[in-house]
Amino acid sequence: MTGGRPRSVNIPDFFIAGAPKCGTTALYEYLRGHPQVFMPRKKEPHFFGTDLQAPQFVRDPAEYAELFEDAQPGQRVGDGSVWTLYSSRAAAEIMAVRPDAQFIVMLRNPVEMVYSYHAQRLYNHSEDVADFEAALRLEGERREGRSLPAYVDHTHGLMYSSIARYAEQLERLYARVPRERVLVLLYDDFRVRTAGVFAEVLRFLEVDEGYRPELGVVNASRTVRSAALFHLLHRPSRPVRRAVSALLPAPLRHRVRGKLVELNAVERKRPPITPAAAAMLRDAYRGDVRRLGTLLGRDLAAQWGF
Repeated sequence: MTGGRPRSVNIPDFFIAGAPKCGTTALYEYLRGHPQVFMPRKKEPHFFGTDLQAPQFVRDPAEYAELFEDAQPGQRVGDGSVWTLYSSRAAAEIMAVRPDAQFIVMLRNPVEMVYSYHAQRLYNHSEDVADFEAALRLEGERREGRSLPAYVDHTHGLMYSSIARYAEQLERLYARVPRERVLVLLYDDFRVRTAGVFAEVLRFLEVDEGYRPELGVVNASRTVRSAALFHLLHRPSRPVRRAVSALLPAPLRHRVRGKLVELNAVERKRPPITPAAAAMLRDAYRGDVRRLGTLLGRDLAAQWGF
């Protein structure tokens, strides 16, 4: 690493801040193998951003610190919580304890991002309306707490016409963080020149650019073979959690769970978004896309068809 950076104990010094379905999981996996970088086993702890709530978020300081206890001196330490950018509080909370933090922001055409995110929620069983246009039309009711899925981890993820307001979110981040400590990447660039964009990330983090991970597809669209097994693996009851914890040590427990999740998943290609749904999203996001283009100095309205 060029030049050591002081690190507060168990507080990451960089954040892959979002947005969802924009390539953050791939970047996290590529960085995990770098000898000068430490990424925790749990990609998205969401310790920061207390305006957002979900059962899987890690909010206990000791539990959060434990995720990073294996980081070695001199390593860059990262957190990949994708709702950091969306949160109205996360940046301020991070800067209060880690004022030298860096942020990597990954963005994607909102139409593509939101449609892909809806598919992810279907896979996670936190969305029960498979028809995307119907899900868009339900936003008003869901904002009032009606027509919610039987299991819903967080309701903000059901607000499809607002979750990808990147300009608004980026302006909020820039208000808290000097721009030279924010790297903004577009999914379009990451997809077509992955190695080059990854090298840009390594330069930003000031780590060895000679590291070359295997740049394969990560986090492809999936469905599950067994919904029952999915719920057992992702939402086990307290007695099940206690029994498994008593029988298996943590490293083996994580490996077994990971293998079962992998075996239960089936990759699938989703049909293209309908013209009507795409038009609804373009109307919702047109103004924000133009503001984002101005922020980044790129004609994103033309590039993304707005």
